[in-house]
Amino acid sequence: MQSSSLSETAPSYSKAHKLEQQILSFYNLELNKDLTITDIPLNDPQNNFLHTYHSGKSNGETLVLLHGYGGSSVLFSSVLKGLSQHFQVYCVDLLGMGLSSRNSFECKTIEETLVYFISSLEKWREIFNLSEFYLAGHSFGAYIAANYAMRHPGKVKKLLLVSPVGITVDQDVSAITECVDTMSWPKRKLFRTYIKLWEDKVTPSEFLKKHSIIGNFILSRYVNGQYNHGKNGSKISDLVYKLVSCMMKEMPCGSEKALHILLGPPMAIAHMPIENMMLEKIDVPTVFFYGETDWMDWSGAYRLANNEEKKNFKLKWVKKAGHQIFADNPEQITKDIIEILHQNDPAV
Repeated sequence: MQSSSLSETAPSYSKAHKLEQQILSFYNLELNKDLTITDIPLNDPQNNFLHTYHSGKSNGETLVLLHGYGGSSVLFSSVLKGLSQHFQVYCVDLLGMGLSSRNSFECKTIEETLVYFISSLEKWREIFNLSEFYLAGHSFGAYIAANYAMRHPGKVKKLLLVSPVGITVDQDVSAITECVDTMSWPKRKLFRTYIKLWEDKVTPSEFLKKHSIIGNFILSRYVNGQYNHGKNGSKISDLVYKLVSCMMKEMPCGSEKALHILLGPPMAIAHMPIENMMLEKIDVPTVFFYGETDWMDWSGAYRLANNEEKKNFKLKWVKKAGHQIFADNPEQITKDIIEILHQNDPAV
């Protein structure tokens, strides 16, 4: 199923679908055997749809996964087989991202942007008639997942936030400033350029389209650093680079502008951090995961996990991992998720 409004960009979607299937094959995931992929229409005037993976035990409890900014569900490929042995798993590309529909993004405020993402997920939930489910999100997807849980209490049984953005209130950036001052001149120049682009509200895809040579270099270095590990690391790194490049350079921008509405420099600081809101509004068991070398600020999650009055928040560290936990240590995060969701202790 495909939105008619995307007919002019169909070749880029076709290319992205082929790269998606190659990445799934790399992880030994066979389409229509290990998982199905469907574009779920939201039946709205814009003909929006959400690109959706479905795998696992049909009689198992339901786990929904939300990817991070600029990503897609295929980046969960490393954990899908393991999780599918225990749960009925859905992976959803956020509206305007991944391989979901990318119609014009008109939001101007934080509230409009949150409603944009959360209402589309709620429509998706209603279509699948999910009464309650486990919800997990990574980075930007974790921020959306937490906001969904606060606005739809009773739907989420347990909340798993993997290296989430936007939790900490009054985030201290002094350490970042000190770190930048110790960088070599080229790295310091690059970091300050990145800050200036963010302040000017330039999205990654806009930069890549306008400055393709340096943009491709930066993207390649980033993806290579995240995925080029082990015997076949160069192969998966190349596939992920090609897919992300296709989504950023050849497909419509979609909801990428949400980055500037919800987050600010220097390190993805939320304009509306939700640490205090979570303490007030979230009662379900909630687990924060951070990599042991994670650059994401975890101090807000630490305070929640050590709150004396509410005991439903926990904090776990993932060894040998940075921010991209599903790429860095898929074995441990898979094991941890399975153990946590199978525990009967109401606090976890």
